[in-house]
Amino acid sequence: MTKEVVTVTRSTPILEAMKIFSEHHYGGLPVVDEENRILGIVTKKELLMMFIPDYFDLLGDLSYIEDFGLLKAEVLPELNQLLVIDDIMIRKPVTATEDMPLLAAASVMAHHHLNILPVVRDDKVVGIISQMDICRAVYRVEKKK
Repeated sequence: MTKEVVTVTRSTPILEAMKIFSEHHYGGLPVVDEENRILGIVTKKELLMMFIPDYFDLLGDLSYIEDFGLLKAEVLPELNQLLVIDDIMIRKPVTATEDMPLLAAASVMAHHHLNILPVVRDDKVVGIISQMDICRAVYRVEKKK
């Protein structure tokens, strides 16, 4: 578990979250209120899926589409300034407790297809478990400092 958790708020601009993702290798970011209570989670997938209409999910393979229209570079910066994390976050995220065994956390993550699992105490974020944290523990590989 990582105890130094980078979080965002519901009012964080999407572009700011994207900058955090581009500077770090986070699988997701917990969304918290001013008292650090968890409200949701946002991943890179939500940042990307907001530009892809729901009906594309039904199609699966999008490689045949040549023009995505609204995804043109000149539109994205303006749209990013208008949208905030609250517009795309996953509400009621799956969480872990501090005393949850590591393999139980791994099982929860696999079952829910999660890259990260926020660790909470009294609904407040106290840490985060990533897939890499679990791999490091299982294979006994130390984290570089």
